[in-house]
Amino acid sequence: MNSPLKAIPSTLNINDEFSQFIDNEVLPLTEVSPSQFWSGLESIVANFSPRNQALIEKRETLQKSIDQWHKKNDYKDTDHAEYERFLRAIGYIVEEGDDFSIETKNVDDEVATIEECTFCA
Repeated sequence: MNSPLKAIPSTLNINDEFSQFIDNEVLPLTEVSPSQFWSGLESIVANFSPRNQALIEKRETLQKSIDQWHKKNDYKDTDHAEYERFLRAIGYIVEEGDDFSIETKNVDDEVATIEECTFCA
């Protein structure tokens, strides 16, 4: 069901409690109106849904291949190099790509000044 504010586009299926939380508790703390937020979310969902669906289908294909392999092979007796070759052959393991960097803009000071992550290692 949609929020009482009716700002949620009909293409989105949003839980009432969640939409009320966003509309009544989160958005009042921002300069974003409910219609801006929900239409923005609708746009994000529309833009990324096809890619997300393609990734889900790829994952299902990989999982089926792995399941079939395990039905045909006794993992305890398998040469691990052979198993890795199989995983590479189906595209589950890929070569490491080139180094890259990510830049961000408009980051809150409290996030931007965080020291090195101490619990990430």
